[in-house]
Amino acid sequence: VLNDHLEGRDYLVGREFTLADLNVATVAALPMALKMDISEYKNILKWLKAVQARPSFQKVAELSKAR
Repeated sequence: VLNDHLEGRDYLVGREFTLADLNVATVAALPMALKMDISEYKNILKWLKAVQARPSFQKVAELSKAR
């Protein structure tokens, strides 16, 4: 569902990065952290790469490591 939704889109909602992108990307990144193969989901991978490059995602990731 997520992969289909991201077809032709840069973000989940509208044309700008939102909290929705940050929230969903945090969860959507879990399969990669668990070494699961999600290579068939090209739209998710493209979107995750862009979201993970954002400073806000990196701050959330650092908070998770601190715990």
